[in-house]
Amino acid sequence: MKKQPSRTSSWRKPTDPKSGKPYSDMTTAELREATREFDEPMAAERMSRAMTPAGRAAYRQALKAGARNGRADDKQVLITVESKLLRRADAYAKRRKMTRSELVAHSLETVIGSKT
Repeated sequence: MKKQPSRTSSWRKPTDPKSGKPYSDMTTAELREATREFDEPMAAERMSRAMTPAGRAAYRQALKAGARNGRADDKQVLITVESKLLRRADAYAKRRKMTRSELVAHSLETVIGSKT
């Protein structure tokens, strides 16, 4: 006989790892002590440095491109496709380890012709 899944939530109150006391049961002074480590800047912030001009230019270019492959002239289009056909296309693309966009682009190139 299969066991029915429990309907009770597995969620427990978050507790302070040092004292083991739930945060919701702590006094203001206890909360202040428990969260004192977060008053200091994070380690990543202490060790980080400003971007170089080349890094900043690359970052701006990536933002401008907006596309996964990084080409600024890529355009997004909205098309309507029958759901069964879309499922088949997604499965085909997954088998060939390509994205849906790559499949559509490849298909269009095959039908229309190679890039000019």
